Amino acid sequence: MSNIFDEMADALAEAGQTVGDKIKEARDVTALKAKLRSHQKNVDDTYNRIGKEYFSKHKDDEENEFSDEIAKIKAEQKEIEELKKCISDLKS
Repeated sequence: MSNIFDEMADALAEAGQTVGDKIKEARDVTALKAKLRSHQKNVDDTYNRIGKEYFSKHKDDEENEFSDEIAKIKAEQKEIEELKKCISDLKS
């Protein structure tokens, strides 16, 4: 009879170890994913900053490799300003 209890105790200990290992693995993966997101955000922020600087320096150029994109940004900025004015007018 004690043999059955010993086997059950061993099985429970093994199951507990497996669960513990899975929890540690999940925690480690979560920590690595958080680091990955942080590094990706840093890269995205740098791309964004470079893009804004490029736009600022070249927005009035007649022709360049990003003329279409610059025109789209200018159109969006105009629409943003119009929407802000409409919002301001509605609040008044």
